[in-house]
Amino acid sequence: MAKVKTPFELPDLCVHPPLPSSPNLTPDIQQTLATLVGYNGQLRRLLRCTAHGMLQIVNPLIVGFINVTGSGANDEYDGVQLRTSEVIVRAHPDNNSLVWVNTFKAAAVDTGYPLAANEYIILSVNDVAHLHLLIVGDGEKVIIGYSQ
Repeated sequence: MAKVKTPFELPDLCVHPPLPSSPNLTPDIQQTLATLVGYNGQLRRLLRCTAHGMLQIVNPLIVGFINVTGSGANDEYDGVQLRTSEVIVRAHPDNNSLVWVNTFKAAAVDTGYPLAANEYIILSVNDVAHLHLLIVGDGEKVIIGYSQ
Protein backbone atom coordinates (compact mmCIF):
# COMPACT_ATOMS: atom_id res chain seq x y z
CA MET A 1 0.00 0.00 0.00
CA ALA A 2 1.43 3.38 -1.02
CA LYS A 3 1.88 6.33 1.32
CA VAL A 4 1.53 9.96 0.31
CA LYS A 5 4.92 11.59 0.92
CA THR A 6 4.17 15.16 -0.16
CA PRO A 7 1.86 17.45 1.87
CA PHE A 8 -1.74 16.42 1.45
CA GLU A 9 -3.67 19.61 2.06
CA LEU A 10 -6.88 20.34 0.18
CA PRO A 11 -8.39 23.36 1.97
CA ASP A 12 -11.36 23.48 -0.45
CA LEU A 13 -12.31 19.90 0.40
CA CYS A 14 -13.94 19.60 3.84
CA VAL A 15 -12.75 16.29 5.27
CA HIS A 16 -13.65 15.29 8.84
CA PRO A 17 -11.60 14.16 10.60
CA PRO A 18 -8.69 15.92 8.85
CA LEU A 19 -6.42 13.68 6.81
CA PRO A 20 -3.08 12.72 8.37
CA SER A 21 0.02 14.21 6.76
CA SER A 22 0.93 10.93 5.03
CA PRO A 23 -2.17 8.74 4.63
CA ASN A 24 -2.17 5.23 3.18
CA LEU A 25 -3.49 5.04 -0.35
CA THR A 26 -5.43 1.98 -1.38
CA PRO A 27 -5.92 1.46 -5.13
CA ASP A 28 -9.57 2.58 -4.96
CA ILE A 29 -8.63 5.79 -3.13
CA GLN A 30 -5.89 6.46 -5.70
CA GLN A 31 -8.42 6.11 -8.50
CA THR A 32 -10.90 8.41 -6.76
CA LEU A 33 -8.25 11.06 -6.10
CA ALA A 34 -7.06 10.87 -9.69
CA THR A 35 -10.54 11.93 -10.82
CA LEU A 36 -10.83 14.79 -8.29
CA VAL A 37 -7.43 16.46 -8.11
CA GLY A 38 -4.56 17.56 -10.30
CA TYR A 39 -0.90 17.74 -9.30
CA ASN A 40 1.39 20.47 -10.65
CA GLY A 41 4.60 19.01 -9.25
CA GLN A 42 4.32 20.94 -6.00
CA LEU A 43 0.69 21.05 -4.90
CA ARG A 44 -2.47 19.01 -5.32
CA ARG A 45 -5.41 21.08 -6.46
CA LEU A 46 -9.09 20.27 -6.78
CA LEU A 47 -10.25 20.25 -10.38
CA ARG A 48 -12.89 22.86 -11.13
CA CYS A 49 -15.68 22.64 -13.64
CA THR A 50 -18.15 24.98 -15.29
CA ALA A 51 -21.77 25.26 -14.18
CA HIS A 52 -22.78 22.47 -16.56
CA GLY A 53 -19.97 20.10 -15.57
CA MET A 54 -17.25 20.67 -18.16
CA LEU A 55 -13.71 20.80 -16.80
CA GLN A 56 -12.23 24.26 -17.05
CA ILE A 57 -9.14 24.25 -19.21
CA VAL A 58 -6.79 26.99 -20.30
CA ASN A 59 -7.61 26.82 -24.01
CA PRO A 60 -11.01 25.34 -24.81
CA LEU A 61 -11.57 23.91 -28.26
CA ILE A 62 -12.89 26.64 -30.56
CA VAL A 63 -15.50 25.18 -32.89
CA GLY A 64 -16.56 28.22 -34.89
CA PHE A 65 -16.63 31.94 -35.48
CA ILE A 66 -19.42 34.42 -36.00
CA ASN A 67 -18.60 37.66 -37.83
CA VAL A 68 -20.94 40.57 -37.13
CA THR A 69 -21.00 43.87 -39.02
CA GLY A 70 -22.97 46.84 -37.70
CA SER A 71 -25.63 47.94 -40.17
CA GLY A 72 -25.89 51.47 -38.80
CA ALA A 73 -24.85 53.63 -35.89
CA ASN A 74 -25.61 52.02 -32.51
CA ASP A 75 -26.54 48.66 -34.03
CA GLU A 76 -27.52 46.02 -31.46
CA TYR A 77 -26.62 42.35 -31.81
CA ASP A 78 -28.17 39.59 -29.71
CA GLY A 79 -26.40 36.23 -29.85
CA VAL A 80 -27.93 33.18 -31.50
CA GLN A 81 -29.02 30.00 -29.71
CA LEU A 82 -25.80 27.99 -29.63
CA ARG A 83 -24.50 25.94 -26.68
CA THR A 84 -20.95 26.82 -25.62
CA SER A 85 -18.72 27.07 -22.57
CA GLU A 86 -16.77 30.19 -23.57
CA VAL A 87 -16.85 32.99 -26.09
CA ILE A 88 -14.07 35.28 -27.23
CA VAL A 89 -15.33 38.64 -28.45
CA ARG A 90 -12.85 40.72 -30.46
CA ALA A 91 -13.34 44.16 -31.97
CA HIS A 92 -12.05 44.15 -35.55
CA PRO A 93 -8.58 45.74 -35.92
CA ASP A 94 -9.89 48.31 -38.45
CA ASN A 95 -12.68 49.64 -36.19
CA ASN A 96 -12.79 53.36 -35.32
CA SER A 97 -15.55 53.18 -32.68
CA LEU A 98 -16.16 51.21 -29.51
CA VAL A 99 -18.09 47.98 -29.26
CA TRP A 100 -19.94 47.43 -25.97
CA VAL A 101 -20.29 43.84 -24.70
CA ASN A 102 -22.76 42.63 -22.08
CA THR A 103 -24.19 39.30 -20.98
CA PHE A 104 -27.77 38.40 -20.09
CA LYS A 105 -29.03 41.93 -20.87
CA ALA A 106 -28.71 44.51 -23.63
CA ALA A 107 -25.42 46.31 -24.09
CA ALA A 108 -25.48 50.09 -24.20
CA VAL A 109 -22.99 52.94 -24.00
CA ASP A 110 -21.56 52.76 -20.47
CA THR A 111 -23.39 49.47 -19.83
CA GLY A 112 -21.17 46.48 -20.31
CA TYR A 113 -17.53 46.20 -21.28
CA PRO A 114 -16.05 48.49 -23.97
CA LEU A 115 -13.78 47.12 -26.68
CA ALA A 116 -11.66 49.41 -28.84
CA ALA A 117 -10.13 48.21 -32.11
CA ASN A 118 -8.23 44.91 -31.73
CA GLU A 119 -9.20 44.44 -28.06
CA TYR A 120 -10.91 41.26 -26.89
CA ILE A 121 -12.61 39.72 -23.88
CA ILE A 122 -13.11 36.06 -22.96
CA LEU A 123 -16.41 35.22 -21.25
CA SER A 124 -17.75 32.01 -19.74
CA VAL A 125 -21.34 31.59 -20.88
CA ASN A 126 -23.30 28.45 -21.64
CA ASP A 127 -25.11 29.83 -24.70
CA VAL A 128 -24.10 32.45 -27.28
CA ALA A 129 -27.68 33.78 -26.92
CA HIS A 130 -26.59 35.30 -23.58
CA LEU A 131 -24.16 37.60 -25.43
CA HIS A 132 -25.30 41.11 -26.36
CA LEU A 133 -23.36 43.75 -28.29
CA LEU A 134 -23.76 47.41 -29.13
CA ILE A 135 -21.74 48.31 -32.22
CA VAL A 136 -21.42 52.09 -31.99
CA GLY A 137 -20.07 52.90 -35.48
CA ASP A 138 -21.75 52.15 -38.81
CA GLY A 139 -20.03 49.22 -40.57
CA GLU A 140 -17.80 48.35 -37.61
CA LYS A 141 -17.08 44.64 -37.12
CA VAL A 142 -16.92 42.12 -34.29
CA ILE A 143 -15.51 38.60 -34.35
CA ILE A 144 -17.00 36.05 -31.92
CA GLY A 145 -15.23 32.75 -31.35
CA TYR A 146 -17.17 30.08 -29.47
CA SER A 147 -16.04 26.85 -27.86
CA GLN A 148 -17.77 23.50 -27.53
